[in-house]
Amino acid sequence: METFRMAGDNNRLYFKNYERRPDDEEFAEVMKILKEEGAIISDKYIAPDCDWYHNCIIGEGVFDILYSIDGEGTFLYAENTETLVILERLFKNNHNINIQ
Repeated sequence: METFRMAGDNNRLYFKNYERRPDDEEFAEVMKILKEEGAIISDKYIAPDCDWYHNCIIGEGVFDILYSIDGEGTFLYAENTETLVILERLFKNNHNINIQ
């Protein structure tokens, strides 16, 4: 699973969907990797345009998981840039994992 950030956006980490998998498969893979790496996933809030997992934890970092219901996939949000660096490394190390 490959990640990227948009220029000028230091708070969001997006996922490349080269295989054009359905959004729910991408989300399931993101969640699987996070859980396997010991992330603490918070309760889900249902917003008008996404499912939002607020204040998740990886190590000492806090982040959010947003799963868009309008076809834009999943992304991670963190106020702390170092938390995004940790998450980037985590997904880089797991880029060959695919759920079937």
